[in-house]
Amino acid sequence: MIDHIIKFIENNSNQINLLTIITILVLVVVMFILVYLVRNYRQNLKRRTEVLNAIFKTEERERDRIAKDLHDNLGALLSTIKLQAGTLNHVTNPEEINLLKGDLIGLVDNTIIELRNIIKNILPTHIVNHGWLYEVEQLKQRIERASTLKININCQHKSRYRADVETNLFRIMQELINNVIKHAFATTIQIQVIENKDTLYIRFEDNGKGFDTSTITNGIGSQSIESRVNLYLGAVELKSQAYLGTSYSITFSLKNLI
Repeated sequence: MIDHIIKFIENNSNQINLLTIITILVLVVVMFILVYLVRNYRQNLKRRTEVLNAIFKTEERERDRIAKDLHDNLGALLSTIKLQAGTLNHVTNPEEINLLKGDLIGLVDNTIIELRNIIKNILPTHIVNHGWLYEVEQLKQRIERASTLKININCQHKSRYRADVETNLFRIMQELINNVIKHAFATTIQIQVIENKDTLYIRFEDNGKGFDTSTITNGIGSQSIESRVNLYLGAVELKSQAYLGTSYSITFSLKNLI
């Protein structure tokens, strides 16, 4: 029996060698595919973890901002109202009482306005009703009324996206504009929004003092912007140079926004 097996192997050695080589090649290919899939999975998992961490930081920052607004603005107004109301108990002159009442009414009106502003920042209903660019336009008008900063918006886009997408697009613009106001000492901001069949492109640039990107680490504002862009698998390119302004190029695939 053994002699028959040995003879069979000798007569078919070429076929057995070919089969062995093919088997080895198949195993090598399968191994490379498995290594690629595992590596790709780990990279995606790492990226998702980074995005989630950035989102958590952004949410924490939003909570801090709301708490600061409530404490610094609304809290201060309510404290003043309480003080004024307490003063009424000790005033007997009718004219002074009328003045205090007028002050109280004014303070209450300001408190209502401030509360509405805080709620608007949390739940921007105008974005849902009119779109994120409408809210950017409103922000532009408020800033230009209160300062010498000019904001030019060039929009070649009319599509509407999901509510969460449009809210985050507005927050990105709001953060970029706030950064210019706080740090750039710019006189002009240019915003360009272009949509083609599969891409949304946003160009944001200012003529401010700029900075050396190699020596500046990301602050909270930049992390917030990147986390919101990463949430929809977008890309951000930052360019800046001392005394020559700063620009952001932000790109999204439309399939991630609709």
